[in-house]
Amino acid sequence: MMTWEDWGPEAFEKAREQRRPVYLHCGAVWSQKARAMEALCSQEPVAALLMEKFVPIRVDIDDRPDLSERYAAGHSGPVLLDYLGRTLSRPPHATPAQLAASLKDAADAFYPSGAGADPEDPQVWTGAVGPAGGGGKLDPAWPAETLAALKRENARVFPCLDCLELFLYAAREWKDADAQEKLAFQLTRLAGGGAQDGENGGFARPEEEKRLGVNARLARLYWDAFALTGQASFRDTALKTSSYLLAALADRDCPLLRTVDAPGRSSFHADANAMAVIALLKAGAHGGGSKFTDGAQRILLFLPQLFDSSKGMAHRWTGKPELFGFLGDDAWVILAFTESFLVTGLKAHREFADALLKVMFQELWERDYGGFCDRPADPDAIGALKEQRLVARDNAVAFEAIWRLHELKGNTNYRRWLEMGLKTLVPKARTVPCVAAPLVRLQDMHAKGRLDLELVGRPEDPRTAEILTVLHRHYLPRKVVSFVDPDDQDYIMAHHLETRSFPRLFGCVDLKPEFEAGNAEEIAVLLEALR
Repeated sequence: MMTWEDWGPEAFEKAREQRRPVYLHCGAVWSQKARAMEALCSQEPVAALLMEKFVPIRVDIDDRPDLSERYAAGHSGPVLLDYLGRTLSRPPHATPAQLAASLKDAADAFYPSGAGADPEDPQVWTGAVGPAGGGGKLDPAWPAETLAALKRENARVFPCLDCLELFLYAAREWKDADAQEKLAFQLTRLAGGGAQDGENGGFARPEEEKRLGVNARLARLYWDAFALTGQASFRDTALKTSSYLLAALADRDCPLLRTVDAPGRSSFHADANAMAVIALLKAGAHGGGSKFTDGAQRILLFLPQLFDSSKGMAHRWTGKPELFGFLGDDAWVILAFTESFLVTGLKAHREFADALLKVMFQELWERDYGGFCDRPADPDAIGALKEQRLVARDNAVAFEAIWRLHELKGNTNYRRWLEMGLKTLVPKARTVPCVAAPLVRLQDMHAKGRLDLELVGRPEDPRTAEILTVLHRHYLPRKVVSFVDPDDQDYIMAHHLETRSFPRLFGCVDLKPEFEAGNAEEIAVLLEALR
């Protein structure tokens, strides 16, 4: 019978003392490949070899994105390590006999001195921290070049979500008709294919279960695509996917949503729940019902329990916060709280996001070159965890968080650090369009600045809430709302916000109010004028 060890110093000390290599299996309950791999390991003679000659470690990649990034990114099979955590090989595993033979050869050839050179990982994007290559300026032609390269790529069964978000952005901000056509084709194909559960809602990638993070991001995409195009089928898909989040993944004992709908599996992760908040707020704004906004606010009320003022967000909740210090959690939670601030005007949400960003800079900022490492430096880390990594997708989320808080708080240092991070990450990622896609959006947002909206009104006023709700139905990736107290006459006069009644929404150009709206019906006219 197979007995798996947990990743940690005890397992690697056992490997050192017993002079055995480590067999590392990175998988998750939602992956059919991972379950098939575990079934393969339980068969004879594989199980006997693993128990006799290896220290087998199993890691849930939902719990340990840092290990997944270093040992499993781009690979679906097991990894053999020495007792220092260095990669030895990746054994073939098509059949039990093939895996058993390769394991026997590996065990016979293993010597704990580790004198041989480790094999190089053939990935193009490694994420390893290294010298910044951005020079003095960001290339203004690069975003269009990356978009053009992505348009030429063949359609996938399950398209890259970062690429779809770039098509959406280009259709809105660059008025790119080809990007909009590509987006519509991909979203229609995805909803009509086998990835969507037509009866119960929700999407799953091939050979995976339906996951919270993927479905939250898709729900947001379909809501924004509906806002951009008015295509009713996108609204239907968005509503069904948003409903799936609450219907299938809500938990009776915890306000957070489960990461995956699997029997006997109640795992709660901060990053995926933050993604869900953004999707649920969109659903509520589009008239899906108060259950969506209530669900988002329950999560937002609970997430601060996973926050530590010196370590940032915990990744996992198991009745207590666990696994602190992952960039993806901090970045997505900041986006969720700033999103809520833009929808509700609750200053406490903006201030919580700002406090979390300060911890991110303190713990994760790469001080020599710029950008955020995916986890804090740890002198006692094992193997590849000693290596600092700049993960492009998580940095893109973090950069959007910086951009928003720079615009909301007026902190010029945030803008400076954002540019420094882009200059580090863009040269590393630009040769791989899918990796580069989210950074393209951020470079363009950084160059263009905010879509400047000033709202004179009290957040607790139902009329203010109505304006904010209608505003949030539109896809406005550069939207920044400044909330002005109607009694603050000094601010109103200094900014020439002439109003005799409130709430009143002003659209500003170069900090000057050019257009205004006093009710929900006038908002669309204001936004069209700002374009």
